[in-house]
Amino acid sequence: MFFVVCAFIALMYSCASQSAIQGGPKDEKPPTLLNSKPINKSLNFNEKKIALNFDEFLQLKSVQQKFVMSPPIKENPQIINKGKSVIISFKDSLLPNTTYNLNFSDAIADLNEGNSINDFHFCFSTGSVIDSLMISGKVLNAITLKPEKNMFVMLYTDTLDSTPIKQVPYYIGKTNDNGDFK
Repeated sequence: MFFVVCAFIALMYSCASQSAIQGGPKDEKPPTLLNSKPINKSLNFNEKKIALNFDEFLQLKSVQQKFVMSPPIKENPQIINKGKSVIISFKDSLLPNTTYNLNFSDAIADLNEGNSINDFHFCFSTGSVIDSLMISGKVLNAITLKPEKNMFVMLYTDTLDSTPIKQVPYYIGKTNDNGDFK
């Protein structure tokens, strides 16, 4: 009887194939924006908060260094992630009849693999129209003629040569890895 029990246990143990769980293919897709409140390119925005809702859990990568708001406001908005959402809270008042562009660069990424959304922008207006005028270009190093990444490009309302020292820019852009801005 002892032999039969041992044989049964050995048979049952050998039936199970022991190996590590595979888990499927590696996630290589960045998060996708499902919806937002308000929607992108909203008009007559007068709230203190924006919620961006994505299809997967998120992390924010160096958001304080990568985030650019144009035109800038006196006090930077608070940006936090809550699960699958990014919440932007404005402490400062927004200008009336102004189009704002929020550029996150590649700061929004999925939690597990760290896949970033490249050049993520969100736009809204405090007035009844979105200012559709756009300036775009490329920044090159003057000596090497190679693209310059992470450079700020600023637009001022005044044309005096001392303006960059005395005024805050009205719009700010940041170049991507190819030196492009818009």
